[in-house]
Amino acid sequence: MAYNRSVFPEGGIDTLQEFFDVPPAQKTNVLRYQELKMMSSLTSEQQIELNNLTTTLQDYLITPEHINKFSDICIGLETFFSSEVQGYIDTKQQEMQTEIDKFSDKGTFNPDILYYKNNYVFYNDGTGIKTYLAIQNPPLGTLPTNSTYFRILTITGAKGEDGIGIGLIFKGTWSNSGLYAINEAVQFGGLLFASLINDNIGNQPDLTQDTSAWGIALDVAITTTKLRGQRTIASESNTVNFITGEIIAFNPSVDDLEVIVNTTSPEEGIDYTINIDNQSITKISGTWKVGTTFYFRVIRNMINGLVFSDGQSIALGTIDKTRLSTDVQTTLDNVVTNTQEISVLNGAGELVEKANKSDLDTTNTNLANHIVDYTLQVPFGGTVTNVGNAYSIATPAISTLTTGMAVCLKINADSSGASTLNWDTKGAKGIKKANGADVTNLKANGIYTLRYDGANFILQGEGASGNAIASDLLSGKTAEVDAGDIVGTMIDRGVFNLGLNTPVPAGYYSGGTTANGKAYASGSATSDSNQILTVAGLAFIPRVVFINYLTDVYYVLYRDKSTSLIQQLGTGTYNTQSTMSSSGFSANVYSASLAFTWIAYE
Repeated sequence: MAYNRSVFPEGGIDTLQEFFDVPPAQKTNVLRYQELKMMSSLTSEQQIELNNLTTTLQDYLITPEHINKFSDICIGLETFFSSEVQGYIDTKQQEMQTEIDKFSDKGTFNPDILYYKNNYVFYNDGTGIKTYLAIQNPPLGTLPTNSTYFRILTITGAKGEDGIGIGLIFKGTWSNSGLYAINEAVQFGGLLFASLINDNIGNQPDLTQDTSAWGIALDVAITTTKLRGQRTIASESNTVNFITGEIIAFNPSVDDLEVIVNTTSPEEGIDYTINIDNQSITKISGTWKVGTTFYFRVIRNMINGLVFSDGQSIALGTIDKTRLSTDVQTTLDNVVTNTQEISVLNGAGELVEKANKSDLDTTNTNLANHIVDYTLQVPFGGTVTNVGNAYSIATPAISTLTTGMAVCLKINADSSGASTLNWDTKGAKGIKKANGADVTNLKANGIYTLRYDGANFILQGEGASGNAIASDLLSGKTAEVDAGDIVGTMIDRGVFNLGLNTPVPAGYYSGGTTANGKAYASGSATSDSNQILTVAGLAFIPRVVFINYLTDVYYVLYRDKSTSLIQQLGTGTYNTQSTMSSSGFSANVYSASLAFTWIAYE
C-alpha cells in the first residue's frame, strides 16, 4: 500500500483541513447532499448540484479521501520513526547508560583501590567528611583533595539564620476564603508561606517578600500520592467506610477524596458528604443498595516530605534520622540494648522515671493491642442504619465478634419491638436487657452502649422503664418511665372514713373501715305463666321487698320480725306462693308474663 497522500518528510509537514459542526442553516443542504449521494445515477443537472453542494459543505463533510490521507500520515510517521528514529534513540540510550553506570558510590576513600572517572567517594579532609567526584581516571593512591582528578561535591557553609517551616501545620493551597492562624502553612505559587497572625483571611501571600500576614518559609514541590480502596456493601446503608485497601487515613486539609459508585461519579455536597470522622461518607438522600461497589481514591499532597507538628502530612517510610531533632536522635542512638536505660523528664527538667528499650517495646505492644481490643475499651460506632427493628453499623471494622466486645452507637429511628444489631456484617444479634428480656423501646438520637455476651448484645446501664402516667403516681413523687421523667398527680387522701351514701373522691387511701349498714339489692324480672315473680341469688334474706310496675309500687312484701310470716301489701292478698329465703324471694303478682322492677332490703 502506498502512502502517497503524505508528503512527510521530503515534502515538509503535512497539512490537514479543519472541520466544523454543521450549523442549523446548512441542514437542508446536508439532507439534499445525502439524497444525491445515495442515488445510483445522476443527471447532468443533479451532478452540477452535487458539485456545488460539495463546495458549499466542504468545511463540514469528512470524506473518505480525508480519512485516507490521515491514515497515510499516521502510517508514514510510524514507518519513519521505526526506520529512522528508533535505532538512533537506542544507540544514545546505550551511550547514556554507559556514562550513568560510571556514577557509582564507592564508599569511603581507600588508597589501595583504583578509581575511575565519575566514581564518587567520601573523604575526611580534616574539617569533616565530604563527597568527591572523579573527573578523570586518577592514578592509584591519588587523594580526593587533588583537584586535577577530583571535584568536591559538598561544602559546609556558615550556619544561616533560623527560619520557619518545621513545626507548621499544613493547610493546603492558599484560599481567599480560608481562615488561618499563627504557624499554619499554605502553598502558594510554588512557595510555602507561614501565617504570622491569627484570623488571617483574605490576605494573599506576596511571592517576592514577607508581609505582616505571611512569611516565606521555603520553596516547595508538591509530591502527589494516589491511594486506592474498594468496598462492596453487604446490606442496605446510607453510610460507607472508605478506610480500606491502600487508604489508611484521610486528612481533609491536604487530601482529596474521589468516589465512584458502580460506574457513576457522585458529587460531594450534592450526592454525599464526608463525615466528621474522616473515615466514611453518608448519602444525602436515600440509601445505597445491597451489592453496591465503591471505588475510592485519596490524592495525598506532600510538601517536600516535611514533617509538620500535627503529623498529618507525614508519608509512610519518610521519617528518618535527619527529620528528628538532635537531642531525640542522640537519645535513641544510645538505646542500643534492651537493658540500657533512658531518662524521662518533666517540663521542669526533673527526673520522672527511667525505662529501657524492652520497657518501651512492651508498652508499645500493649498499647497497640489495647487500641483494637473492644473488650477493654468501648469504641463509638457512629449512627446506625435500620430496616424496621434490624439495626446495623459498619464501623469500627472487626474480624470476629467475640464475647465481651462492646460498642457505643447512636440510634437513627425508634424501635417498635424486639430489636437486633448487625456489627460489620457479622450477623444480626438480639438486643436484650440484663434479665434476658427484649429491648423494645430504643429511641431516635439516643446513644446506647451494648456488650456482646456470646449470643446477644446486652444493653448497659439501661435505666428505668415502664408505662405509668402521672395520675398513677402519688403527688410530689417522681419516676422514670419509657416516656421520660414524670411527676405524680394522685392526691393522698389519708385514712378512709367516709359514711354511708357519701361520694368517694379519686385518690390514694392509706387504710380505714367502712360504716356499718344494711345490705340491699335491686333488679328486674318477669312473672311466669302462673303469675309468680321469682328472684334468686341474693346474698341475704330480705326483710322488705318493693315490687314496682312502671313507676308505681305494685306490691310490698315484708317479713314479720317476731313471727317470720310473709305479709303482702298491694293488689291481691297474701298466699303461700309468696316466700323469702336466703336464696331470694317469690310473690304472686296476679299477672302473667309482665316485667317488674324490684328492690330488696335486709
